[in-house]
Amino acid sequence: MEPHSTPRKFLEYEDEKFDPHLYRQIIGSLRQLATSKRPDTSYTLSILSQFFSNPGRRVVNYLKTTQDSVLLLSSEQGGPVTSSPMLKAAGNSELLTFTDSDFASCEETRKSRSGACIFFCNALIYWKSGKQNHVSRSTTEAEFYAVLEGITEVEFLQDVIHFVYKVDKRIFNCKNTPIFCDNSSAGKIASSIETMERTKHIEVGHLWIQQEVAKERIKVHYVNTENQAADIFTKSLARPLFEKFKKRLGLISSKEM
Repeated sequence: MEPHSTPRKFLEYEDEKFDPHLYRQIIGSLRQLATSKRPDTSYTLSILSQFFSNPGRRVVNYLKTTQDSVLLLSSEQGGPVTSSPMLKAAGNSELLTFTDSDFASCEETRKSRSGACIFFCNALIYWKSGKQNHVSRSTTEAEFYAVLEGITEVEFLQDVIHFVYKVDKRIFNCKNTPIFCDNSSAGKIASSIETMERTKHIEVGHLWIQQEVAKERIKVHYVNTENQAADIFTKSLARPLFEKFKKRLGLISSKEM
């Protein structure tokens, strides 16, 4: 894959004072990059999209200094399956999903933020960062809804993969697709047969997950924060951790290819 062609109109921006119209144009260009080639900017873009004036140009400077970054779609990139015994123990499904949340992160609405990324044969094929549609009352509830959102995307991808490879006469194992969550309480709720008394408000989602578990379409696993690849989509991270997850997503310098 060729290095990204980043729109000149915002990489060469120098003026600190520019009108809201130009800012919205820049956000549109950033959105195109974040959704197609640069998952490492998804979280920042989701924050910037909430404003109509310039809150700063860090993301512009970041893109300017990382123009040689490419998203490597290869099963040989040393993805999440091979990086941790914890992930290996989840099974041999070619489809892996990581979901995460940041509880009540929006200071204005107190809505939590969800993040998800899905790998197929070690290659990143889907990612998302955004606010949840409702206000969660606990970290557990926020994480549970992040899992719920991830499962929705997994089911769609499972159907696509099964159709494509059935036609192609090849078989890929997407049975019991692992859903990795770093909140043990949310994982227990999703995996438990019985709905807990204090979580009746999420009973519908819980029953739906149980249905998918019974069909052996998904299986929820706990993963520690050090291996939670979706962390990069929910919050600002220290540089070492950011670089670690960025590489795990398959983003590398074109000079390394």
